[in-house]
Amino acid sequence: MGILRKYNRGGGLSNITGYDRNYASGYNFSLSGIVDPAIKDTPETPATPALEPLNIEKWEGEALKEEQKIAVGKDMIRITSPYGPRKLPGRAAESHSTGIDLTTQSGNALAFADGVIVKVALQGSGNRVGTDKKEAGYFVEVKHEDGTIGQYMHLDPMSSTEQRNLLNKKVKRGDKLWGYTTGSGSMTNPHVKFRVYDPTTGLKPSKSHIDPTAYILGLINKEEKK
Repeated sequence: MGILRKYNRGGGLSNITGYDRNYASGYNFSLSGIVDPAIKDTPETPATPALEPLNIEKWEGEALKEEQKIAVGKDMIRITSPYGPRKLPGRAAESHSTGIDLTTQSGNALAFADGVIVKVALQGSGNRVGTDKKEAGYFVEVKHEDGTIGQYMHLDPMSSTEQRNLLNKKVKRGDKLWGYTTGSGSMTNPHVKFRVYDPTTGLKPSKSHIDPTAYILGLINKEEKK
């Protein structure tokens, strides 16, 4: 009888690319079709239970969680990396995320608050360049009614004409801004990074980022509109 070989790849493999996370389950097989009983299968890591869509009316100020789903108009978003402290693979020090990474069911970046598009531009590469550079790629900025600026980063490439057509456009919560399924800038898997900053607290956005959770939940200016 020939030599028996069994190839066993364990489950629960977590591959974090960019700020999104994909999970691969394990597999095992034998070239001869006969499995050596001395070699035990690696048990699969139980899948994390899916979170139910967040009930905004019952929200009590807690931080959004990874994999949290939130309805925005007729669309559904999924949080892939929350705001605040996080540990990235390969780095000893904990980093602070200045925004929230997310995907949408439609594949479009959505306006999270009413406002007007005040900037459409490209920072760095118009292609996906991995996570070794700090580049927003194609991005859109919306000035909200409360004076803050919302940034939507890593959008699909757009021509100069398309950028001009978006500029000064008024948007409402839930409106489509632009697609992101191709993506651009410092990312690997397509997603949108949403950041909010207060332009009155400093010239550099990095000095004035604020928690964007209330904007994603649609709570900004909610009282005034009742």
